[in-house]
Amino acid sequence: MKDLKQVILSVFCLLNQVNQRDAREINPSPSVGPGRLSRRNIPQEWGHAKEVQLVNALYKKDNPLGIVDAVYSFLGDKSATEGAGKFDKTKLHCMKKFIADTAFSVAKKADDKRGMTASIIVASLERNAPCVGCVGKDCTDKFTNPEITRVIMHQDAASKDADKVNKEATLSVAKSLVDIDVDPIMALLSCTWPAGTPNTSNAAGLSCDDPKDPQGCIITKHLLNSKNLLTMPKFRIHLKLYQHLDFTPKELVAKLEPYLKEKGKTLPKSKLLDVPFTGEGL
Repeated sequence: MKDLKQVILSVFCLLNQVNQRDAREINPSPSVGPGRLSRRNIPQEWGHAKEVQLVNALYKKDNPLGIVDAVYSFLGDKSATEGAGKFDKTKLHCMKKFIADTAFSVAKKADDKRGMTASIIVASLERNAPCVGCVGKDCTDKFTNPEITRVIMHQDAASKDADKVNKEATLSVAKSLVDIDVDPIMALLSCTWPAGTPNTSNAAGLSCDDPKDPQGCIITKHLLNSKNLLTMPKFRIHLKLYQHLDFTPKELVAKLEPYLKEKGKTLPKSKLLDVPFTGEGL
């Protein structure tokens, strides 16, 4: 049995190397969603495809700056400029949050909780950094919606203090979801991939990038960097691959207790609390 597990782990690692995230440029194509993005440096903008597409559809209802597509806001500055329209090119690190804020406003007017949830999640998703282990510049600007302003961006799990920062990021998303009366455990959807190897041109983490997957391959391939994945039998063998872990649902709820008390709210019974969180349901 031990030998079998070793073989399975070796195959897993080999497949992971094939799926490494290398630095390549954008290649727009109208045939797949708003545009097909070839594999490039982390993060993979199609990993959270469902949330990105929801936000993109909302944002395009109010797009005076002519931003081509929400996915450009995940790219490094050079590629992001190509789709930024009239957005301030000196603040491209804020473009994703700007798009999320606008989408949130559109969804709020329509009482669209699903759209508001997706907007909050997208605001927190990791944006491309120059290298594996590099810290991306977060946007601290004030936006129209405090639910978006509050949100902290996730960082590459291999970067300095990523464990602490990403926990704070997930908690910031959960607080904003509480504010709009949405199950805060959905904040785990904002989690990023497990850590790659720092100071290398390629990442060695469990990344993915599939523009044909409408759910988002980080969900369908169960790659969310979250402790509760380790309760899933198929992932127990890969325990050592998880170096930076976010909350389990119960841990997240416990961290939220002071905020719930401050807001005078009680958390309704969650269907997601006692099961392995897979990210399905948005």
